[in-house]
Amino acid sequence: MDSEFEFEEQLGDVHIVIDRLLAIPYSSDAIDRLKNCTVIARFGIGLDAVNSAYAAEYGIHVVHTSEYCQNDVADRTMALMLATKR
Repeated sequence: MDSEFEFEEQLGDVHIVIDRLLAIPYSSDAIDRLKNCTVIARFGIGLDAVNSAYAAEYGIHVVHTSEYCQNDVADRTMALMLATKR
């Protein structure tokens, strides 16, 4: 796909969106194109780029993995703190 517009055009055919890299912000315009969608699943912590209230008006459930990579972030933080102590 060459553009965000081409990506959004294909959203009309999907039933479930599983987004790992936040390919597009799920604004009201994008949600309007999700004619058959029942779930937007965000594989990540935040939902800032998803208009959850607007999606709910269409009966679309918005979910996310709230504990995504918390241990990895904590491990890296401790490793960096220890590395600076050297």
